[in-house]
Amino acid sequence: MIISDNRESANIYTRDVYKYSNGRPLLIETVITEYKKLKDANGKLKLFEVKTTKKLIDGKMKVTGVEKK
Repeated sequence: MIISDNRESANIYTRDVYKYSNGRPLLIETVITEYKKLKDANGKLKLFEVKTTKKLIDGKMKVTGVEKK
């Protein structure tokens, strides 16, 4: 298994997970962590951490979860 961590910008980070299939690396999961200013329940701007998880399903990467903290 190969795990690759990347920083795309000051507020976007990714983690890609690969496994070997037929002697080649195959991307099976990506977790994108973004830091975004969004409105909270009171309508005030607040910095949130948003994690989007994508997994390989039926040969395509599909979003399997979004978590906001």
